[in-house]
Amino acid sequence: MLTTLPRTLSAPWPTVTPAVATRTETRTTDGPPAVELRDEPRRRVLCIDDDEEARFLLSAYFSLVAGIDLIVAGTLEDGARLLTAPAPHVVLLDTEIAGHSTERFVSSIVGARNPPVVIVSADVRETTVHRFRDCGVRAYQPKPVDLRQLSGVIQNLACSVGPK
Repeated sequence: MLTTLPRTLSAPWPTVTPAVATRTETRTTDGPPAVELRDEPRRRVLCIDDDEEARFLLSAYFSLVAGIDLIVAGTLEDGARLLTAPAPHVVLLDTEIAGHSTERFVSSIVGARNPPVVIVSADVRETTVHRFRDCGVRAYQPKPVDLRQLSGVIQNLACSVGPK
């Protein structure tokens, strides 16, 4: 996981790292948004994607979103190891990793005790979407991903499973 961001990505926003889940921005005319922090549980999100650029983009974005701790893995094997305690609240996954379909992996982790899975993929063919939904995927987000929409999906799913 990336621990630091280049200056160009972190400016002009304040660095927010306390253990809180939400932030409310108040716009002012003469500077960056003011951030009001509320004491709520943090949500752990596991992102499994073999595309280094996609992992970097999601890490950079979610480092600025209070309340979400993004954990990244570049392989299904690493992702499977990261599913153990502390378990993530939501899993983000591509439909294909290292040239192999992730359909069997999704089928193996979808269940009552495992976190909901969100597919983030450039493959938006109707047959692919239906195959993954039939496996139990809770949401399907096309690439290039709308980060605000993805953030909303994650918050809704993480709240539906409750704190762990």
